[in-house]
Amino acid sequence: MQKVDNTSEDKYSQAVDNLKQLLRNEKKYRTIFKLINNGGLIEDIDVKILADIVISERELILANFESELDNLSSLNKRLIQFTREPQPSINKAKKLLSTICINIYDIIACRIDKETDLSSLRKDLRKNIDRRFSLKMAKKYVNIACFLKRL
Repeated sequence: MQKVDNTSEDKYSQAVDNLKQLLRNEKKYRTIFKLINNGGLIEDIDVKILADIVISERELILANFESELDNLSSLNKRLIQFTREPQPSINKAKKLLSTICINIYDIIACRIDKETDLSSLRKDLRKNIDRRFSLKMAKKYVNIACFLKRL
């Protein structure tokens, strides 16, 4: 299974940590990440630079992950990872993958033990707003849509 290079994950984590340090107040941090996720306007130059780094690293992570999910064999490998039956068609494989409740970051990092139910996933994403992908960004990548959940 092809894994996204760790440098993009590391750069993303480092950018998030830098943003946390810059915005020591938790409320400001959550507000800025809501703006990042919704494509809002950020006026502070330092925060804007870090937000742009976060967005570009997310784009890179999503592009690499989507290219991994573009054929049936790689989709079936993902299904086998989650102890599901391989499927004969791409649509059936994506439909079965959509029943799995796991964060996209955990899938990319191959942490399949993080599979959970939908309510626990909701709580985790509300608590850790930086682990949430922007819906606008995720809609650009068709293959990733099967992992999107309504919160």
